[in-house]
Amino acid sequence: MTNEEKTMKKTERKLARENRKQMREMKKQEKAAKVAKTAEPREKGKRMQQVRRMIGENRTAVKRFAVAAVALVLAANVVMTCVFVAYSVRTRRQSENNYYSNCWEIDDLRTQMEFDADAITSDLDAWKTGESIFSGTIGDNLTWEIDPETAELTIHGAGEMDSTFDENRRPAFGMLYSDYVRSVVLDDSVRSIAPYAFKDFTALDSVKLGAKTAVIGENAFSGCRVLIDVTTSNGLKTIERDAFYGCDSLRSLRLPKGFESYETANSKSTNIFFTVAKGGAYSSDSFGCLYKDDGKTLVSCPVGASYNYNGDPENWGVPNGVTKIEHECFIDGEIKKLTIPGSVKSLDLAAFDNWTVRELSLQNGVKELVGTPGANVNFSKIVLPKSIERVDEELFDSDVFDIELSGKSKAFWADSNGLIYSADKKELVFVPRACEIATLRVAEGTERIRDNATDGMCSLTMVSLPDSLTVIGDNNFNSICLEKGVTFKLPAHLTYIGDNCLQFGRISKITVPSSVRSIGDNFLRETSDNWYDEDTDTFTENLTKVEYEGSQEEWEDLFFDSPDNVKVIFAD
Repeated sequence: MTNEEKTMKKTERKLARENRKQMREMKKQEKAAKVAKTAEPREKGKRMQQVRRMIGENRTAVKRFAVAAVALVLAANVVMTCVFVAYSVRTRRQSENNYYSNCWEIDDLRTQMEFDADAITSDLDAWKTGESIFSGTIGDNLTWEIDPETAELTIHGAGEMDSTFDENRRPAFGMLYSDYVRSVVLDDSVRSIAPYAFKDFTALDSVKLGAKTAVIGENAFSGCRVLIDVTTSNGLKTIERDAFYGCDSLRSLRLPKGFESYETANSKSTNIFFTVAKGGAYSSDSFGCLYKDDGKTLVSCPVGASYNYNGDPENWGVPNGVTKIEHECFIDGEIKKLTIPGSVKSLDLAAFDNWTVRELSLQNGVKELVGTPGANVNFSKIVLPKSIERVDEELFDSDVFDIELSGKSKAFWADSNGLIYSADKKELVFVPRACEIATLRVAEGTERIRDNATDGMCSLTMVSLPDSLTVIGDNNFNSICLEKGVTFKLPAHLTYIGDNCLQFGRISKITVPSSVRSIGDNFLRETSDNWYDEDTDTFTENLTKVEYEGSQEEWEDLFFDSPDNVKVIFAD
């Protein structure tokens, strides 16, 4: 082999090695590209591959979470199913109960109506044929019957009527014929009338008691508004309370010599003119008044009632010698002047109920005016004698327009304007409401204004309070309308203002000293500085200005809920 041939072969082998090397490099690059392509996730499925990778790494935790979620859903479904079933059952049971309850009520009502209808129909048929009258029993001893021609109810037998009757349990005739019976007659041996026996008999106009009828029970004839005649007998001894309550047409009642007890407390025997046989425990006079204790106790008085009686309806005086006036002695009446003699040492205002007295004049000798009057009692004027020593505060809280002192009193002092103070002049207890007072000047030395003393003084346009004043009680200075620009000045030593003071009025400015330690509810509520000018037909609306001598913190400490309809100016 020549040298040229050898050189050619070497060159061919060298080229072959380079070609193989290049092929290996190309294969490596292709493999690397393939590996890189499989290692890098595509952008579109990147999140899913990350989730799968996380699930693969936390397979146990994911399984536990999935099991817990499934269990929770199942438990919630079970609870909701139980609630729904329970509610459905309860609703169905309630509906069934209501249905059956209504059915039972309807059945009971239908049965009662059928019974009543059958009984009444049969009895009416019997009445028409004249074969019988409607009748019944009251206990073991008494019977009753009704005459259909006269509508008269007769009680037969001997003994007492059942004393356990009440408003809900009454004799049968009281339940069925209360609007039919016109008269009642008791046999001589019937010894009592049960409570509520003839209550609300709307057609009843006359009653005749038996010779031995001793007791008229509580509310026995209450509400019998057309009852005009009650014929009593010598056997009557007791009339219980409210026996003739609401018997507006009953004008007279005769009581026998042996009569023993008339219960006045809440009896409200309206306008009855009493006639009592002489020689017994009770007595009467020409005015129809009822007395006991040898005339020393006035029990009932029809004077001032709205019917004609023997006497002057405008002026009447309790007789001298009477020492006590019973509760509810004066009921449903009106009188110009009522005089109480000095023999009545203590007058209880509970003696009045639904009465109007233009002047209640207490004569010298009366020492006490106590108690609380009943409903709808008005005293235009009360004259207190110099002997008066005590007056309950309830008097000043009632409808009293004027109080006058007839002489120097041990309990009170009056100034030239008619303002009533305590005897030591330290407390203002009453301001007359009968006359319109524009300027109120409280006397120097006054330390307290009692509750309600100035309530309702709508005519006030000027108020002057002394520096000695420390306490203003509840319900004072309401509805006052001071002149425009006038300052309501509270005194420098004031410490207490009660509830409901200075409400509903018109005040431009008020000064409150820092000495005040307590202010009650509703202070200055709905009070403003609003003005209407008739000349210009304009309305000006402003807040009431309050000048407080203390700090804002001290002001807020005075209230649970400070008034928001005022403008407060603080000293600091």
